[in-house]
Amino acid sequence: MVLLVLYLPIAVVDVGRIKNAVGGMTAQTWRGDANDWLNLLVQVVVPIAITIWMLTGQRRLVMEQNIMRLLEK
Repeated sequence: MVLLVLYLPIAVVDVGRIKNAVGGMTAQTWRGDANDWLNLLVQVVVPIAITIWMLTGQRRLVMEQNIMRLLEK
């Protein structure tokens, strides 16, 4: 869940699309081209998939054990 929260602000602001204008910055727009879909995949889908993957099975147990070990100190 923490990874999801950290990646969402990145998905909202696509730095590659923000252009300098005379009056400052312009907002990004969704054009639906290949770059938009690639950005969506890299910035949203992949981090969510990694988060879900890390919270299942043996990986979850290892992470919980490490968290408990760190909190005990």
